[in-house]
Amino acid sequence: ESGLLIRAVWLTWGVVRDHYNRRYFSEKELSLYTTHFERLGLSKREFRALLDAGAVWKQWTPPTGQGHAPSAWLKLQGALTMEGKRTRSFMLITKGSCTVLRGGAEVGRLGVGALVGEREFVLRLTATPESRAAAAEAAGHEPGHEFATTALASVIPAGPVEYVAWPKAVLAKHMARSSYTKACVLTMIAVSQAAKLTATNDRVKKGADELAELTRSMSGSASPKPPTPGRQSPGRQSPKTALGRSSSSPKPPTPGSKPPTPGRASPKPPTPVRVR
Repeated sequence: ESGLLIRAVWLTWGVVRDHYNRRYFSEKELSLYTTHFERLGLSKREFRALLDAGAVWKQWTPPTGQGHAPSAWLKLQGALTMEGKRTRSFMLITKGSCTVLRGGAEVGRLGVGALVGEREFVLRLTATPESRAAAAEAAGHEPGHEFATTALASVIPAGPVEYVAWPKAVLAKHMARSSYTKACVLTMIAVSQAAKLTATNDRVKKGADELAELTRSMSGSASPKPPTPGRQSPGRQSPKTALGRSSSSPKPPTPGSKPPTPGRASPKPPTPVRVR
């Protein structure tokens, strides 16, 4: 009887749970919860409160019917952040991917599960007015510049993308009321920052390896080839050949002969006379 009672309780709980899920969550929200928040220990009730804290689902799809890939201008229209501009939302990518641009050059890519705007959000929570002013001054901005809340890079869609965004001010107030939600969100931010740092280190290591390989190839092509044994390099002569061809080196004197007088030519020996 006890086993039947326990089974009945579990079945009843399953019916109530399914009813709760269908009533309070859409399929998209349930997928978001099971993929990113359930493993961090956030309950469905707390997740429902997190969604109610101003969460907005957004998406960007390239215009159809053009017959070619979307231009950079069109992609900028769907940009999640713009370099040097204030970021007012905390975003989580749920579909698609985005390109990260800094100074007009691509420096990385973000896929499903990546956070956007988390740096500015953390600085909003932790930075004091003095630290913000010091950061702005160190970056060469005016003391009143909101450097701590501006994006360091532009994040633009690489194609169709979908994400959920929370207003930073509303999310910060909700996290101040819920310690569980605050711990969950800060853990997600730490994991995201670690992944981005690892990707950056991999890119730096790859660039260093390519530079070292290029340096080795250039130094190998510039070094002269060693001469072949048994053959003289052009333009160079052995010491024996050089001495043999030199006309300035004097011949050694014959034993018993007198040395020539300086400034006078040596007399020729007389021709012998034959007597008949």
